Amino acid sequence: MEEHRAQRRLESLCRHLLQQSSDSLPVLRQVPLIGGKLELSESGEGDGEAVIIGGMVLDIHAVPSTPLILGTTSPGKVYYFSGGVARNVAECMANLSARPFLISALGHDMAGNLLLDRWKSAALPIDGIRRHEDIRTAVVCNTLDLNGEVAAGVASVQDIETFVSAEWIQQFRKQIHSSPVLMVDANLSPLALEASCLLAAEYKVPVWFEPVSLTKSKRVVSVVKYVTYTSPNEDELIAMANELSPGSRIHLTHVEKSIKDLPLESVFEILKPAIWVLLEKGLKVVVLTLGRNGVLICSRGGPNFMTTFSKNSQRFSSRRRLFNAVASSCPLRMYVDPGKSSEDSSHLFALHLPALPATVKKLTGAGDCLVGGTLSSISAGLDLVQAISVGIAVARATVESEENVPPTFNPQELADDARSVYSAATVLFRGPMRISSREIVYHVDYSFASPCVAYSSITVAFLKNLELDPRVLVLLPSSKKSVFLFAGKQRRLHQFSVCNFLLLRTRLDEASSSFIDEKLFLRIESYVCMYMRTLREGLILQAKAIKYGFTPTVFSSNQLIHLYSSNGLLKEAQRLFDEMPERNAFSWNAIVSAHVKARNLTQARALFEAATQRDIVTYNLMLSGYVSAEGYETDAVELFRQMQSMSDVIKLDEFTLTTMLNLVVKLSSVSCGRQLHSYMVKTGNDLNGFARSSLIDMYSKRESFGEALKVFGQLGGRVDLVSRNAMLAACCREGELGMASDLFWRETELNDAVSWNTLISAFAQNGFAEESVKMFVEMGKNGIRWNEHTFASLLGACSALKDLKLGKEIHCWVVKNGSILNPFISSGIIDVYSKCGNMKYAESVYATDEVVNSFSITNMIVGYSSQGNMSEARRLFDSLTEKNSIIWTALFCGYLKSQQCEAVFELLNEYRKWEPSNVLDPLIIVSVLGACALQAGLEPGKQTHAYILRRGIVMDEKLTSALMDMYSKSGSLGHAEKIFDEVIKRDLVHYNIMIAGYAHHGHRDRAFQLYHKMLDKSLRPDTVTFLALLSACRHCGLVEVGEKYFRSMTEDHNILPEIDHYSCMIDLYGRTNQLEKAVDFMKTIPTDFDAVIWGAFLNACKLNGKLQLAREAEKRLLAIEGENGSRYVQLANLYAEHGDWAEMERIRRKMRGKEVKKLAGCSWVYVENAVNVFTSGDTSHGKAEAIYSTLGFLTGELSEMADRRIRESSPTL
Repeated sequence: MEEHRAQRRLESLCRHLLQQSSDSLPVLRQVPLIGGKLELSESGEGDGEAVIIGGMVLDIHAVPSTPLILGTTSPGKVYYFSGGVARNVAECMANLSARPFLISALGHDMAGNLLLDRWKSAALPIDGIRRHEDIRTAVVCNTLDLNGEVAAGVASVQDIETFVSAEWIQQFRKQIHSSPVLMVDANLSPLALEASCLLAAEYKVPVWFEPVSLTKSKRVVSVVKYVTYTSPNEDELIAMANELSPGSRIHLTHVEKSIKDLPLESVFEILKPAIWVLLEKGLKVVVLTLGRNGVLICSRGGPNFMTTFSKNSQRFSSRRRLFNAVASSCPLRMYVDPGKSSEDSSHLFALHLPALPATVKKLTGAGDCLVGGTLSSISAGLDLVQAISVGIAVARATVESEENVPPTFNPQELADDARSVYSAATVLFRGPMRISSREIVYHVDYSFASPCVAYSSITVAFLKNLELDPRVLVLLPSSKKSVFLFAGKQRRLHQFSVCNFLLLRTRLDEASSSFIDEKLFLRIESYVCMYMRTLREGLILQAKAIKYGFTPTVFSSNQLIHLYSSNGLLKEAQRLFDEMPERNAFSWNAIVSAHVKARNLTQARALFEAATQRDIVTYNLMLSGYVSAEGYETDAVELFRQMQSMSDVIKLDEFTLTTMLNLVVKLSSVSCGRQLHSYMVKTGNDLNGFARSSLIDMYSKRESFGEALKVFGQLGGRVDLVSRNAMLAACCREGELGMASDLFWRETELNDAVSWNTLISAFAQNGFAEESVKMFVEMGKNGIRWNEHTFASLLGACSALKDLKLGKEIHCWVVKNGSILNPFISSGIIDVYSKCGNMKYAESVYATDEVVNSFSITNMIVGYSSQGNMSEARRLFDSLTEKNSIIWTALFCGYLKSQQCEAVFELLNEYRKWEPSNVLDPLIIVSVLGACALQAGLEPGKQTHAYILRRGIVMDEKLTSALMDMYSKSGSLGHAEKIFDEVIKRDLVHYNIMIAGYAHHGHRDRAFQLYHKMLDKSLRPDTVTFLALLSACRHCGLVEVGEKYFRSMTEDHNILPEIDHYSCMIDLYGRTNQLEKAVDFMKTIPTDFDAVIWGAFLNACKLNGKLQLAREAEKRLLAIEGENGSRYVQLANLYAEHGDWAEMERIRRKMRGKEVKKLAGCSWVYVENAVNVFTSGDTSHGKAEAIYSTLGFLTGELSEMADRRIRESSPTL
């Protein structure tokens, strides 16, 4: 039975594997774990006296407050530290009054800005720090466990090698030549290392090589003959010796105690051969750091070399009291024995300097500060022993500090400590070396190495082809079911790595199951699971376990559940969970998280209730699932109350509270938000940057901008990037673009891509398209990389500006970078092309869109409607099998824009049939009201208003303005006024509609009064406002008032007049018989005249009887609109009114010759909730016969009545 079950499971896994890429397994990256901390390529700074070349690193430490659970977010605190070996060394030197010159590289990103800001604050030169938009600043992100050790980490340091190049270093030849000492760290590429050392060698500047890490320490090979000093720990020493002596690999044998627990003399005997290899290859001095065992200074041929000075050192500078004190109390050359001056190069000298007792708070940075203190002392003129004594004193001060590098040091304490170290120094060895490097054997053991070593032919053959790294933990199966375990210790801290597990798994794949020990397999499996990144890896691993009949560990099963659910294999994850013989809290969290991610909240809740072990993470997972889904708000509130009632077991954390703040935004409940804020303050959960940003976001989205400002103001000088970006978004959301700009430009070095994108988007959305484009250009100049969010925002500005060229450039960029698949990007490009009138380009983008989305469909429909091509818009609409409210709204807006009011009402009937239970979307209602306004349909407009009230639809700005416009244009100005008076927060649109309504109905004084009230409310008028005012003046013949408002546009409000404003003024002059003024006014128009201008002028000529000017206008008008039939009719009527029948006939002939037709006149009437449309000569109406019969009867009656009146009024003869 079990065999059949296993077979079915294997078949299921194989089916999933077949769906994966057939590519070979990806090589696992080398991930060095160091005693709970992930060590990465660290780097540093320097300038002035000593030159320091290396990287600068931002260290991020995430410290959880609860046990870590893979696959989910844990509450805790996140700390940022300026880090990196070279940077730490340089900063330490600066804090000891030196002025190191740093040669390094930083990107134009957040990490680079933070590091550079810290460096600038020390008033040190930045000339050597290379900045480039292509550089990604080195960042190390470590997640610690509850014991303070690294549980996982990620490093991104590769750009140091690329950009701190030999060419860049060559520029600083002068600084290197005048330096007392040059320090290079092993983060540099071999070429850069060699270039640096060659520059130093030209002027005999001593070189200090800092190994950085075990792997990178091997880069000493290319520069060993130039290096004066190096400062490895035990494992770096072994690695360097192995690399320098490749013909004789150094092996480690088992001893009973770890090397750090051995007596100093035994440690030296173990490491002495490796020290000798380095000295034989050309290194002058090996400064071996042994942690609590102190420092060993080793040189070849005796101690004389240690007491030489750098030729460029500043002998006991008066500004350096520390070094003067050390020099006066520590006698020079105290270890030089005249009787031993004849020691030759076959002799080894080893001097031991003890470590100082310390209360350790933090180990990070201690080794770097030891080097920094030493280099500062060498630069000041101390000999090497004196300098390292100072370095040990500095290291003690560092481990007792909370910082990587203490900001200040006490010179007197350092001098006293250095004196103590110097006086306690002892000669550990002084004599000839007679051991060959080929005979070296090293001894090391660790507590986890218990199931140690049995050699076999398979094991030995495998080892011959494997370049073993001393830090790598390699478990190899052998035919005797034994394990070869090879372990090492990284600098200062323990570590292991899994960089060769890929090779190991290949070996397992090839091995027969009879040679596989279950404990060995499960141990390997656990390590491999920690670094699985692809679904294929997980499937293969589980298949192997089933094949060998092994039960996976709880840890590996949890990892696999997370991997499967992340890749959409929820059933596979659930099956694996069901088969687990034992589960822990992580198991329950993993499966609940899987169902929450799949939006399967019912099953997630069932598993939540069934969980035998629940913690705060379990509750948070369920809570976040409810909050992010629609319709589960009540469940979220109930679960939160349950969590509160269990305060003795479950402690609410920052994640819980920020999740609830998101729910507050969703429910629009500011009062609940304030209660949560109060609770966060009481419990101290408001101090985290993400909590602060969530509070700012909540208040600003719920129209409590003042409180958002207050939260931000309470940060004072502790503003972090997350909170700053949240406040920036809040200002933009509130329309406070001035405040947002002030905040943005206050500290530009703190801005990241999110900051730039927020402002670019805000400018585009608030009508400042040109500013948005300028910000985009500035973003590039500042070295911030553009991303998809940048271009999505910029495309909106392109659409507003109708900038086809820029739109094409963005289109090219997104295609090249694969961003065209982003629905916001593709729909934005379609919008740009359609707004620019190029539907051919828009259609090509739509046709190649791999995933058709509602955004692109909407923009296509809007594009067709803007071109008046509603038939194509309707065809696209009808081709869709599924339609959402966005697409329906787009078609409604298209019909309204093309003034097809009947189509709007017909579409409304279709929509109600499609979703009869749905409440109409407010934007659809706006379109219906717009159609009512165009037809002056008061009755259907009132019915729509009643529908809004009956359904309880919120009357937002768009709805209130649409209702006012409908009532105003339908002749019910009183209703429009009533709605206007009820609006609490009136905007410019409301005022414009009422001013236009007053103007349309002849209430000029009320229009002018409302305009001035609007100005008193600090609302700025726009082009629509002035068009309404000029229309009021035109209707009433107020020339002087009209001229005043026209001048005010440009002089008072910086608004450029548009064609409609110019034509309105021409019409005003024409109606008041001031045609000369109209002619003079036209001469001031800066743009080319279009048909609207010439049409207004022609009407002015008609009113004033100026036929000669009318003929001039005719030529210009027909040249522009020769196909517009209404223009011919306008001209014919003008000539007919003045009795010029010949000219009228000429226009008629021209019209017939071009076969131009005028659209027939049209009228409509509402009867029984139906629109009845009539055009001139149309008999297609269903009741045409009755209508025309009635019309004939009325015409006859009117004619008879007219005849009777004439007879009665005629004099009797």
